[in-house]
Amino acid sequence: MYEFPPQTWYMQGWWPTLWHCGVLAVGLGLMSLYARKKRTPDPYDAGKIAVIAALATCLFLVPRGREPWETHRPAPAIFFLMIWGAAAVATIRNWYLLTQKDSDFQVWISLGTVVIAPLFLFTCLIPLPFDAMGREAARRVQCKNQLKRIGLALHTYHDVYSMFPLHQSGSPSHSWRVDLLPYLDEGALYATYDFGEEWNEGSNKLVAETDLLFYQCYSIPRNYQEITYPPTDYFAITGEETAWPDSEASRLSDFSDGSSNTLQVVEACRKKEIPWCEPRDLELTDETLGINLPGPESHSSPGIISSYHGEGANVLFADGAVRSLSERTEPAILEAMLTRSSNDDSGEF
Repeated sequence: MYEFPPQTWYMQGWWPTLWHCGVLAVGLGLMSLYARKKRTPDPYDAGKIAVIAALATCLFLVPRGREPWETHRPAPAIFFLMIWGAAAVATIRNWYLLTQKDSDFQVWISLGTVVIAPLFLFTCLIPLPFDAMGREAARRVQCKNQLKRIGLALHTYHDVYSMFPLHQSGSPSHSWRVDLLPYLDEGALYATYDFGEEWNEGSNKLVAETDLLFYQCYSIPRNYQEITYPPTDYFAITGEETAWPDSEASRLSDFSDGSSNTLQVVEACRKKEIPWCEPRDLELTDETLGINLPGPESHSSPGIISSYHGEGANVLFADGAVRSLSERTEPAILEAMLTRSSNDDSGEF
């Protein structure tokens, strides 16, 4: 099983840095010992030094459970290659100097590059963990704002029609995300949608290809060159006891458990890559109750709620409130929050 979301090296605290410095110090000590003896090293000595350099760079840049060449953002592979290259050059140079009758000063200059070069690069990388955490905090807030905007649009729709939209309606069916377009300042786009055609046919194809950022979470890395239809990260959880029943549209009066206790829209990222225009969401009976559950492959989670924010996910309640749910939320509590009229109590969350 793979952790979700994938853990980046900067999420692991300062232990990788301490390991990096410690292992390099051991390598420096071994090289210093060889230099003082002025002996001729053999390939075995160079091999030991190379292993130390490789181990140090791996511990420094590589996330747990992943290969060195699969470094995850925000540390690009070029930093890994630069540090490993610097250590390799220093190793070769040191091996050569140990065979010469040079002064100790020259040897120590060469030995110092083993520590100085990687640590110089690390100094350049120091802002990355803090910048990355700051950017992620901003993205988490932006994600909440996206959900608040969706919640406001849902309640505006309810004010107009005295009910919330169906998660899919019409023939051919269309998504509730299309119904909300006029209330998300996309009235012109909504006017071009042909409800007599499938969501990705005819003129609707251009609508489906429109990238609507308010249906996406900025924390999720994507390769847009491989995406035909922009996806959504915000989904309705459907089912007869949920806020999105199949039989009829729900109204605020239907939430006997309380609209402030019932989930209406949730994050579910990198799981299905469902286009925002497609009339497809998540069924309560088909999903595993949990948040950020470990997945059978990297970048995937079988949990009904998942996000790249770490430690939890943002959700929208039926009263329009947006909150962050911890990934430690009990399945029973989560199920209670997903049903609107089961007379169950979600308790404190």
